[in-house]
Formats: sequence, C-alpha cells, structure tokens
Amino acid sequence: MDMTGATPPGVPPHWFNYIEVDDVDHRVALVAENGGKVLRPAFNVPNVGRIAIIADATGAAVGLMTSTPRS
Repeated sequence: MDMTGATPPGVPPHWFNYIEVDDVDHRVALVAENGGKVLRPAFNVPNVGRIAIIADATGAAVGLMTSTPRS
C-alpha cells in the first residue's frame, strides 16, 4: 500500500500496528467511552476493510480494522 502523505512531514520511518476487531464502529465507540481518543474516524479501504485510528487513555496510537471477507 502506498503510504505517501499518510504521515505529517518530518515523521521518521516507523511501524504502525492494526488490531483486527469484530466491528470497528462499535470498538471506536468503546474507545471514546473509556478515555481514549479517536484520531481518525472509521473509513473504508476498498478490498481491504474498515479501519479507524485511535489512541488509548495513555496516548498510544493503534489502528483498529475489520477485514473485508475473502471469497
């Protein structure tokens, strides 16, 4: 996946993890209810799935993802 423009200028190369969840929208709501922050609301990536970027209550960022079912 081309990541051009995915991070602000000046951000060094790094790893970013995604956690597979059963329902991104539901999990994002739980994050907000429990002291975390939604950094990027859920959005669809064609042929990949639904993704959101969140931060936990300590500020650690992670992606949540529900994959598109494979046929």
